[in-house]
Amino acid sequence: MIESPPNTRRGGQALLWLAAWSLGCGATTDDPRPPLEWHGERVSLGTDLVDEVCPGTLAALDRGILQIEAELGLAASSERISFWALTSDLLEQIGVCPSGRGCALRSIVYLSGGGFQRSYLHELVHARQRQLVSSNKRLFEEGLATALGGGGGCLAYEDCARAELDDLLSISTSGELGLPGYTAGADLVHGMLAEHGPAEVLAFLAELERDTPPAEVRKRYQSRFGRSLTDDYSAYLRGPLSTYTPAQLECDAPAAPVAGPAGGILLQADMDCGDPQVVDDFARASEGDPPGGLVEWTFVVEPRHAGVYTLSGSTPAANTLSLRRCAPHGFVWEHLADEGPWTLATNLPPNPPRTIVLGPGLHQIVWRDSLDQGARLDLRLVPACTFEAQDCPLGQQCTIWNACEPQVEQPAPLGATCSDDGPTRACEAGARCVGGVCTAECDATRECAPGSGCARIRVCGGDCDLVAQDCPTGSTCLPAADPARTAAGKGQCVAAGAGEFLAGCDRREGGCAEGLSCEFVRVSGLPDEAGCADDDREGCCVPLCDPSAADPGCPESVPFCDPIADGPAGVCRTQY
Repeated sequence: MIESPPNTRRGGQALLWLAAWSLGCGATTDDPRPPLEWHGERVSLGTDLVDEVCPGTLAALDRGILQIEAELGLAASSERISFWALTSDLLEQIGVCPSGRGCALRSIVYLSGGGFQRSYLHELVHARQRQLVSSNKRLFEEGLATALGGGGGCLAYEDCARAELDDLLSISTSGELGLPGYTAGADLVHGMLAEHGPAEVLAFLAELERDTPPAEVRKRYQSRFGRSLTDDYSAYLRGPLSTYTPAQLECDAPAAPVAGPAGGILLQADMDCGDPQVVDDFARASEGDPPGGLVEWTFVVEPRHAGVYTLSGSTPAANTLSLRRCAPHGFVWEHLADEGPWTLATNLPPNPPRTIVLGPGLHQIVWRDSLDQGARLDLRLVPACTFEAQDCPLGQQCTIWNACEPQVEQPAPLGATCSDDGPTRACEAGARCVGGVCTAECDATRECAPGSGCARIRVCGGDCDLVAQDCPTGSTCLPAADPARTAAGKGQCVAAGAGEFLAGCDRREGGCAEGLSCEFVRVSGLPDEAGCADDDREGCCVPLCDPSAADPGCPESVPFCDPIADGPAGVCRTQY
């Protein structure tokens, strides 16, 4: 957030010593800011939150500036950025930031300890941009900082999706923009950067003043880019299946080291300020807790490795290690759950214990702990087994989900009749007992036979329409494994199971009765007799529906027809 100092006596005094410092006069007698005594290559930091700043904190700030310059095609600047991480009381006393949470001026950043981790990259964008452009339209200014520093996905917010462009262009302060303005601006600037390149976008921003009328902004946009701003604004708004950069997902931490060829990672660090991976946990310090640190890693699960993962090694203290699927802010779990039975957020190890199932895409792991405990982390997060290698213990098979499960002594071959009496696998590896027949399994590396496709539960079936439910009697049209195909309302015919309405189910296996699909449903609001309310398999047998129909066809206990990825088919759920 770029903000001008408030027009108050305190704000005026703040400007006097700020101007003196900026002109090289050094700290004045009345300057309440702590000294800038910690120095990285591009940034100097002062703080009243901790007595010692970890080198990893300075490295993270330096890395952020380099990342911003790379995104904008800028050469490295010799002008250092001064950064203050402060208690809320001192930030209020300084009086430069009207919001009280933080702000940026040219080459200067102020942030409260509580907002440091989430906002430092956003404010660095402002500080670096102001070295080039002194002032311009807030929609574009905050849009640039949000697009490069974390955020976007306007279609996730009803207020943003229906916001009027002229209203946003008329706003002159960052605070007035609110979440809709920041998010819409991020999508707009992201689209502009992708379409026209950073040099043209920065040149356009330099043409605008804070009070440039909306009509004039449109005119200059048309003149520079030869396109309608209104049309581009609508086209650039992003939804659940859109592309996001790691920074926009706040998942731009260093990659975790790889553990072998099967898609695993190593998590190794010492919770010591001397470890270059450790960043100060200023949020913890701002709450008065002992000094703490955090280490972040990111890793990508390739489609061929998506499935069950296991954690081995020395486990950390409870609730200090967390994992999350990187996703845009504002998209609720239902949006991601529609892609598969993936673990979207959990502590490591999970508490209560549960299976970790990771889907394709970018993930983040964060380790937080006290700096005075001498804690060490040495863990491996790896697939439970490899389907191609069939490397499970004797008497088990590695399933299509990369999980070791017991199998019968003589498993039946593909296409043979079978009896599915429980967790023991009745069919050979690569097949699953569905509807009394060993049915081919599938994933990103194992395609189905011509004329059929892969369902989300990883078995093959004929093509069908999710709304029309046009499968033969005894089968249900279930969502496809390909999210884009499901978003288009298409699925695969799979033999129905025995799970009745609101019965608990395993979203990896399905097993619901005809006309029902095993889906993620928030159990709050369900009747007490619902079998999935107390089930730990994370699924509920519910109908699919038509969100465009006057009567979508949802029962009273799950009355909300939630569109799957904003497509023509939906899932009957409780309202969220």
